Amino acid sequence: MSAPTVTSNQTLRASQSLGAGATINDNLDIRTKFEARIQVKNTGGGTVAATNGLQVDVFRYVDGGTRKDTVPILTFVIPTTTSTEKEQSFALPTGHYNVKLTNLDASNAITVDALYETTDAIT
Repeated sequence: MSAPTVTSNQTLRASQSLGAGATINDNLDIRTKFEARIQVKNTGGGTVAATNGLQVDVFRYVDGGTRKDTVPILTFVIPTTTSTEKEQSFALPTGHYNVKLTNLDASNAITVDALYETTDAIT
C-alpha cells in the first residue's frame, strides 16, 4: 500500500516579537512538494488593544518568485488574547507563495511564529 513521505517541524518564521502595527513577509517555495500545512501562532502580551489580531495574507507567485499576486488568495485573522497562545493552520497545494503577517494592534507588540510540514512524495 502506498504511503506519503512527510517532513514535519520546518520553520517558516522563528518565534519573534512583532511590533505594534508591524508586518513581516516570508516566502514558501513548495513547487517540488505535493502540499504544505502551515501553522501560525499568535501570542498576546500583557496588554491588548480593542483593535487587535494577527492578520495572515497568502499571495501566490506564478513566475518563479518575482511577480506575486496583489490580492491574497487567503486572508484570515487570529484574535489576540492577553498572555495566551492561539494557533491556526491552513494547507497550500504545490506552488510558490508569500506569507504576510500583520499585527493589527497599533499599540502593543505580539509574539509570532510559523511552522510547516510538507508531503514530499507518495511511495
